[in-house]
Amino acid sequence: MALERPDSGWVGDTYRVTYPTTGIQIDFDRFAYSYAGVTVSAVFRRLDQGQVFLLTRTRYNLETSERIGPILNRLAAQAQGKAHLQGVPWGTVLEVAGALALDAFRTGTPAKKASAIVPLHIPRFFLKPYVGRSRPTTVAAAGATGKTYFAMASAITACQPKDLVGWKAGLPVRVLYGDWEGDEQEFWKRIMCLLLGNGVDESAIRDTLYYRNLKGVPLVEAAGSLSREVEELGIGYAVWDSLFYATGAGLNDPKAVGETFTAAGKLKALYPPAGVKLPIPQLFVTHLSKETMKNERLDGKRLSPSGTAFIENSCDYVFSMEQPTQTGGLDDDESPEKYVLFTAEKSAGKFTKQHAYKMLFTPDPDDEDETVAVEFQRVEPLDVPDFAEKLPLTTRVLGTLRSGLKLTPVQIAEMAGMAQHLPDEEEDEFKRVERERKDFRTKVRVAMSRLHARKLIVPFQDGSYGIAAGHFRDS
Repeated sequence: MALERPDSGWVGDTYRVTYPTTGIQIDFDRFAYSYAGVTVSAVFRRLDQGQVFLLTRTRYNLETSERIGPILNRLAAQAQGKAHLQGVPWGTVLEVAGALALDAFRTGTPAKKASAIVPLHIPRFFLKPYVGRSRPTTVAAAGATGKTYFAMASAITACQPKDLVGWKAGLPVRVLYGDWEGDEQEFWKRIMCLLLGNGVDESAIRDTLYYRNLKGVPLVEAAGSLSREVEELGIGYAVWDSLFYATGAGLNDPKAVGETFTAAGKLKALYPPAGVKLPIPQLFVTHLSKETMKNERLDGKRLSPSGTAFIENSCDYVFSMEQPTQTGGLDDDESPEKYVLFTAEKSAGKFTKQHAYKMLFTPDPDDEDETVAVEFQRVEPLDVPDFAEKLPLTTRVLGTLRSGLKLTPVQIAEMAGMAQHLPDEEEDEFKRVERERKDFRTKVRVAMSRLHARKLIVPFQDGSYGIAAGHFRDS
């Protein structure tokens, strides 16, 4: 049987080879290069009167003859009893299609003139100020901090009109929640708590929120089917819980983490305003170990996820979530309310404005161990003492002046809770604290000078300062 010249080309991230007359279609995806050659996942289908039937699927090396025999045997067995497939030289089909796919992979994306690039005007954020559009976001926190509730709240925010956390930069989209840690019952229970706590009717998410259990299957392995689901379901945002299991090898394996983010970047959907396919916005949940929390708190460092640097390098933003110690500490899951502070750093190393939420937990009146509602309330970090101490000095100064008072630098330092009490015991200790207090006042004056240069505060003749018009907290 003579074969016609096949049609071939890229369909998204899949290279498709089709023999129209014979009715054979082969999809190659998940190309992976190593010193041993280029391995690929291949799906063989037969086309018959407008219908598509699966013949077999496999993964093999395009540059060696290993595993070719079993593939040919399975194809020949599937062809039995199908008249239009009788006499098909499967060895030639596999050789030609594999050569086309290998050549396409090696060729890559052809070079183009830089002047031919059409700039796309795309909002910086998908869910401001947490989830960007260009690359994934990671939120890291210790256990019992509320990170899973936050991730689910972001999913609800994205798929219906009301904003629970952050602000949507556009219309609601369909959302996929990929879960490696829980199950569908636990997921739905928490979703219902958030709906009830924030006044959202279940009907608002009925057709826009999707769930997929991915236990035991790394994101790289599930990428092919996920890509098809993203396209078929019209998914516009995905949440992955959690990054540790999504990699299939933990957080300290650079190769696994890098491949995970690469696979995530290939999940694309049509972005209507630009008329092109773009990677969908994505949020990864990850964990901070208690040891990491302890060490980084002692060192005064920003809380960041453990593991390879690929995590931060592959993301637009990496958020940490932490609780103040006076509201129960990191391990207290019993309090009916929790405060959480979000600190984010862009991949370029620039910190973004910090945000805080109060989470209110309503227990079941018949079973205090069960929660029936969870509400997110936005609060000012300055209003939570432990959080205020972590804010930049200029932010704390502005927050103090937004009370509407006229204050001197010394008064500002004391009102903001930045001045220490002076001991009345040892003279050396008295001098040390007094020196630190003086140094701090100097820093306050420098901060106020910068704020004045930015026209955020105004000086008065008596040496005091006040907030500039238009910069009060309620404005």
